[in-house]
Amino acid sequence: VSIAFAVPEDLTYDAYELNVAVMQGNATVFSDKVAVSISEGSGFTLFGGGSNSGKTILYVLAGLLVLGGVVWALRRR
Repeated sequence: VSIAFAVPEDLTYDAYELNVAVMQGNATVFSDKVAVSISEGSGFTLFGGGSNSGKTILYVLAGLLVLGGVVWALRRR
């Protein structure tokens, strides 16, 4: 997963809220807001950070893959 976004140089915040949409063709499979926290020592973390943020990201990505697989399987019928 790659997330790139830009903010004006004169704005500096500790957290941002991004609108994320996962598309399959022209259809939106998933759409929600994602919180991105930025810290000086570790760059940025998704979903508010914390020590388990890596696991949270993996769980969300796995869930999106499962959801995408279900949608794909249902479309093949």
